[in-house]
Amino acid sequence: MAYTDFTTTAKLAAIYVGYFGRAADPEGFVYWEDDFATRVADGATEQDALIAVAQSFANDTEAQATYSYLADPDTGDVGAFIDAIYQNLFGHAADAAGKDYWTGYLSDADAGELTVGKFILAVMEGAIGTDLTVLENRAAVSEYYAANYDADVWENNPTFLAEARNILSGVTDDPSTVEDAKADVDVIISGGETFTLTEAIEAAATEE
Repeated sequence: MAYTDFTTTAKLAAIYVGYFGRAADPEGFVYWEDDFATRVADGATEQDALIAVAQSFANDTEAQATYSYLADPDTGDVGAFIDAIYQNLFGHAADAAGKDYWTGYLSDADAGELTVGKFILAVMEGAIGTDLTVLENRAAVSEYYAANYDADVWENNPTFLAEARNILSGVTDDPSTVEDAKADVDVIISGGETFTLTEAIEAAATEE
């Protein structure tokens, strides 16, 4: 198994994980599924369609508010951006060699268009061992959250965003953490809250 073997929906769910460190929101997830399908129907390869979707995330308000590098590549902290993506995907910062490589890649004016989208996908495609398992597990929970949450209920505000981030926070390479996270999603959807989620949501509200 590799990222390239994931289902299309799992690949898209993983893009959310990489950029935002959170589960995919239901309405946005459907939008990007449709966007991907339209690009492929119009003649794009699946890989090019994924790159385009991944690059579109870089222009998103949430992404640019989160990463100074995306808001302004000339002055933003590219190293912090790379570390954050690794942390979101795998639960750890980039190794020194990988960070140096990707810093050079993202700073190279001749690297071609869609460099950030290609970077995100390349990091996921290169995942092996424990990193790949963590990625697969987090993508599974991200997809489950989006597929089961009512889009009419979910709102794009700090409370729901904190909830979507927190639902992934305990997901590791251990398969039991996937089942635990899915169970938490079920509790939320049924109208309850887990203790951990309540703490995270209250903290987000306090920060506002």
